[in-house]
Amino acid sequence: MRVLALTDDPGDPSARYRLVQFAPAAARDGVAIEVVRLPRRTPERARLFGALPPHDLVVLHRVLLAAGETRQLRRAAGRLAYDVDDALPFRPTAEGAGRSSRRSARFRRLCEAADLVVAGNEWIASLARPDARAVAVVPTAVDLARYPAGPAGGDGRALVWIGQPATAPYLAAIARALGRVARERPGTRLRVIGAGDAPLVPGLEVEARTWAEATEVKDLRTADVGLAPLPDDPWTRGKCGLRLLQYLAASLPAVASPVGVQSGIVRDRETGRLAASEDEWAAALGDLLGDPEARRRLGAAGRALVEERYSVAAVWPQVRAAWTGAAEGRG
Repeated sequence: MRVLALTDDPGDPSARYRLVQFAPAAARDGVAIEVVRLPRRTPERARLFGALPPHDLVVLHRVLLAAGETRQLRRAAGRLAYDVDDALPFRPTAEGAGRSSRRSARFRRLCEAADLVVAGNEWIASLARPDARAVAVVPTAVDLARYPAGPAGGDGRALVWIGQPATAPYLAAIARALGRVARERPGTRLRVIGAGDAPLVPGLEVEARTWAEATEVKDLRTADVGLAPLPDDPWTRGKCGLRLLQYLAASLPAVASPVGVQSGIVRDRETGRLAASEDEWAAALGDLLGDPEARRRLGAAGRALVEERYSVAAVWPQVRAAWTGAAEGRG
C-alpha cells in the first residue's frame, strides 16, 4: 500500500509523531509512506493536487483547507483520510479557546469529504462524528527505541518541562506552586526545553535548553519530575498528551493537570500524580522530590504503560488498520 501524507510541516512534532516515525514499521509491513509538505499558497496547492504522486491513500494531516481546496483534494485523492490531533474547530488557548466559525466550517467540510477521520483522542472524535463517514480514535505514540530502559533521575532537585514557545505560557498557571516548592526545598530548579526564553519563577532557578532531537531524551532522563500543566478549555481537551508520553517513556514520574487525555495517561499515584489546584501541585511535587523510591516506582509504571498502549509497536497496528480500511473503502 502506498500512503501519501500531506502536512504543512513534516518537521513539526505533530507530523513527526503522527506520520514520519511510523515509516520503518510501515516498510516492514509493505506500506510505503511518502510525506509531502503542503504549500501554503492556494495556486501551489492546486498544482500539487492536480499532479499527486502515485498512491492508494492520501492522508491529510491537521490542515484546514478552504472549500475549493477541499473539493480539489477530494477529486484527486481517490481515497482520503483526515488525521487530526488538535481541536481544530476552536481557537488556541492564547486566542481565547472559543469556537471559530471559519475553522469550524473548514473542519466540517473536511470531515464530510474524508473516507475516514483519524482522531487523536475521543474529544476530537466527538467533534468529527456529526459530519464524518467514519471515525477511528488512534492515540499519539512514542518510539521507545529512542528511550533507554531503566530508572531516570538527576540529583533529586530537577523539574523538567518540554514543549514549544506557543505552549510555554501554560507554565504560568503553576508558577506560584513552583515558587512554594523552591522555598521549601532550596536548590530545586526547573529545566525548560524548547520554549525559547525561560519563564521567570521567583525563587526558582530556571534553565532554558534548546530543543534538539539528539539531546531531548538525555535532557529528560537526567531530570527527576516532569511537568504537564494545562488549563481546561475546548482547545486543550484536544491535546494528545505528547509531552506526558515523553516523560513516561523516559521512566520519569510526572505531575499533570487532569485535563483531556492526561487524566487517562496518568493514573494518580500509579503512573504519576494528578494536580489541579496550587496546593495539589505543590504537594505532589514536594512528595516526589522527597521520595526517590516513589519516583522510581511511578517512572517504571509509566514506562510500562507507554510500552503497552502508546509505543510505536502498540499503535502502528491501529494506524495500519485505519489506513487499510480507508484505502479499501471500508472506513
